[in-house]
Amino acid sequence: MTSIAVRPRIYDVAGRTRGSGPVLVVLTGTRADLLVAAQAADLAARTGTLLIVAAAVPTTGRSVNALMHQSRDRRIRSKSIAVVARVTPILRAAGVAYFRSTLPVPTRADTRLAVPTASVRSVVDRFGAVAVVTALTLHDRTGVLRPSPHHDQRSSAAPTGQQPKGTLSAEEAPAIPSPVEE
Repeated sequence: MTSIAVRPRIYDVAGRTRGSGPVLVVLTGTRADLLVAAQAADLAARTGTLLIVAAAVPTTGRSVNALMHQSRDRRIRSKSIAVVARVTPILRAAGVAYFRSTLPVPTRADTRLAVPTASVRSVVDRFGAVAVVTALTLHDRTGVLRPSPHHDQRSSAAPTGQQPKGTLSAEEAPAIPSPVEE
């Protein structure tokens, strides 16, 4: 029985209280996205707020050539839609309202390992998010994004013979659509 052993991290935005604004979830296109989306959907459902689903997509800078710029925008949009489509069944099952967004990150950034905190903060400021849920550790030296003191993460200690809470077995995980289906 294979499980996704990742612990979603929740960060509170300094000066904002839960329930006063949307929850932001950062998806990176990895298997951990399933559990992160479930945790974020649960948090949004409990607080009764909108869920902003941001897909981290590597991108080059703007282009002077209009055709290259248009092609770049289509590529970014299609990658963002593909990442969010994987977790859509989880979001619908939780019954939360969500909005898809793109989190542009520099091309050299490996989103499986880290996402630039400045990119996350720009999306937080754009939507007025009060909490950020991600599988990655965010190092915010300014102190705006603070690890949640009341850890909404489910306990990873499970009774003998049972799977830890907050993990999805291979049978429970929703089918992941292939990005190249015809």
